[in-house]
Amino acid sequence: MIEQIRNLAKLQEIDTIIEQCKTRIAEINNLAEAQRIESGKINEEIENVENVIIRVSKEQHQFESNLKLEENKYRKWEKRLPELKNTREYQVLTRELDFLKKERAECEENILQKMGDLEGLKEEKKDLQAKLTDIESQSEVKGVKILKEKQELERQVEDIEGHKEGYAKNIRPDLMSRYKRIAKIRQGLAVVGVWDEKCTGCNMRVPPQLYNKVQRLESIEVCPYCQRMLFFPPILEDN
Repeated sequence: MIEQIRNLAKLQEIDTIIEQCKTRIAEINNLAEAQRIESGKINEEIENVENVIIRVSKEQHQFESNLKLEENKYRKWEKRLPELKNTREYQVLTRELDFLKKERAECEENILQKMGDLEGLKEEKKDLQAKLTDIESQSEVKGVKILKEKQELERQVEDIEGHKEGYAKNIRPDLMSRYKRIAKIRQGLAVVGVWDEKCTGCNMRVPPQLYNKVQRLESIEVCPYCQRMLFFPPILEDN
């Protein structure tokens, strides 16, 4: 029975390491995905700003075209003033010129507004591009580092899996089924050590007689609280 207990304890140790490695690999994958999403968001923001720049530029050009038309009209009507002899026609034309002045002033104001908007948008685009460059440069440096870590973890898992098979094949089928069943409901932790009459799985104190049984290594005992299989840690030092 002592070999069965030792194999179970070793198997749990290996499974715990494998799970830790896989958890870290998942974290690395999530980190890379998060960086990709962040870069994608900034690229989308840049694209949106560029579209607004195009729209505002078109609006500015339209106001500039309107201004030219208003100026041409104004000059045309202004030249006619000296030619008019009729007071009524003169008044009508004067009112038209006043209206054109207002239209021209509004065009000029709108052009200045669009120029200010464009300046702000271009500055915003510049800031976003700088932010994107910074993120991508950091991601590149971190990416190389975490890729090496991920590859090392994957190699470690592959190597440990080989050792796991060696212990698993020497465990009785009924105990193996029991191990898997407990691991499934206890977050992968089916076999735990007992120190000073305390279960390291749930941190509860076990009865003294149970603790003595675990130390004798004559049978596989379970924690009365968390139902995990128990072993006495010094057993691993003999292997």
